[in-house]
Amino acid sequence: MGIFHAIQVALAALVAVLVWRRVRRLAFDAAALEGPPFVRALLKRVTAGELDGAMALAQRGGEAWLARLAREGLEARAEGLDPGLALAELFRDLRFEAADGLRTLRILAHVGTAAGLLGALGQYIWIQVGDPGLAGLVAGLPEERAQEGAFLAIAIGIATAGFALYARAQLKGVAKELLDGGRNLKERLENALLRLDGEDAPSPWTLGAEG
Repeated sequence: MGIFHAIQVALAALVAVLVWRRVRRLAFDAAALEGPPFVRALLKRVTAGELDGAMALAQRGGEAWLARLAREGLEARAEGLDPGLALAELFRDLRFEAADGLRTLRILAHVGTAAGLLGALGQYIWIQVGDPGLAGLVAGLPEERAQEGAFLAIAIGIATAGFALYARAQLKGVAKELLDGGRNLKERLENALLRLDGEDAPSPWTLGAEG
């Protein structure tokens, strides 16, 4: 394995680290709560006027997106602010957070593919103009080594690109599921708080009944 191959392996390691960070953030932190039971328990407390209990439930949710949305809406109401506006702003931030790293993975996939092709091209150029050294004393050995190096470069490039694109697709699916759940909670919590204040709003139990 040459220096260029080592650089390719380093690129693959970078992709793996990025994927792990996003998996940990989305699959373990953001999705730490079981959505439907949490939403039902939260709305039950809110509709009953038990806002302290609802806040305590949200606090126990840590950094899960549903818990963050719940805290944001409840804190806004407690401070006399518009819960709907506060929820909308946080949800917008969560949308950006959901997309974080996806574009980078796509770029790294393209870089991995390009690196594989460049590595193969470099091996071809080397066999044409490079100095094979002592390997040149054995007929066909330089060409064989160049071919092996080219195949290895292409293999690493394809593997890196394939892993990056597959991971991106999976992370995108997880992020979409989280955003769908967050949107459902946002709408239902906002309506529950409006009804609590005596304003005309649909019942939170008629919205997103699956939650």
